[in-house]
Amino acid sequence: MEARCQCGKVTLTLPLAEPLWVHICHCTECRLQSSSAFGISAVFPAFALPISNKYLACWTKVYESRNAFHHYFCGGCGTRLVHTDGKMEAFVKGGCIEGLTKDMLKKVTHIWTRSAIVDVPREAEQYEEDYPDGREPWLAAMREHLSANNDSG
Repeated sequence: MEARCQCGKVTLTLPLAEPLWVHICHCTECRLQSSSAFGISAVFPAFALPISNKYLACWTKVYESRNAFHHYFCGGCGTRLVHTDGKMEAFVKGGCIEGLTKDMLKKVTHIWTRSAIVDVPREAEQYEEDYPDGREPWLAAMREHLSANNDSG
């Protein structure tokens, strides 16, 4: 599975054939960065980024609720590609992933719904703010993935 920017100057090779989880975030930050009603992020284990690519740019922001997050984008076309704290997980922007399917979006969670400007399906898993601490749905899958990789290496 790969992700790429709009102009094609930055391509990322993703570490798994499909994301561990996908969430749709309705917070103001995600609406601003996506220039849309919400942002879609696919969760993957943290992976090496092509930092030698002169077009890969980074903007870092420290959030109140988290450590510093690094937001990577194409310096040529401006497409936001991934944000990560560089430790355990990487949030790849859904619109830039080649091969993301409707089936992969069946296990989606809506967060920050109190800020939503579009209707959220009633049957969807959802939280008015961020996930409750320790309740991120991908953590069990992440631990399983990391354990499998540690056992094989």
